[in-house]
Amino acid sequence: MKSLALFNKKSIVPFKKIHIEATEFWGDNTYMRELRIPAGTFAIGACHKFEHASVMISGSLYMWTPQTGTKFLSGYHPTIAKPGIQRVGYFLEDTIWVTSHHIESSVDKSEIVEWLTVKSLDDYKKYLMENSIEHALDISTLDDDNVPSWARNIANADARLLPYTTPYASRRA
Repeated sequence: MKSLALFNKKSIVPFKKIHIEATEFWGDNTYMRELRIPAGTFAIGACHKFEHASVMISGSLYMWTPQTGTKFLSGYHPTIAKPGIQRVGYFLEDTIWVTSHHIESSVDKSEIVEWLTVKSLDDYKKYLMENSIEHALDISTLDDDNVPSWARNIANADARLLPYTTPYASRRA
């Protein structure tokens, strides 16, 4: 099974990559990251290993996750993201997004993204097996067939979009 790999293959559509800089905040066993995502961006996020707070401060987008399907989000939207979450989004307005993570004090700051995330649901499944972790959600059926038609249509219709290959990288329409 493949997760969102169809968006990660450069051969599918010749996309244009943009870089979105994360503003990082560090506290006692806490890591926060703020993203300012421009309107017209199509992004695929990394798959998160741990539960964390996720807050859309402002903006609007269509978001899809394997666990919840497609949702339209607008304005302030706080949530607790479960382990295994991977988001696909098309941003209709400039959007500010903040995530907050509990971290172990031994985590090296330069390796924080790798410690918190993996690049795909397949990698997440491997992580669970290698660490003998049971998952509360049924992730056994997640694969490319779960990707919504609107996300496929965006990827196929606009040659300027580029799916990401690293966490939080994204592309502008």
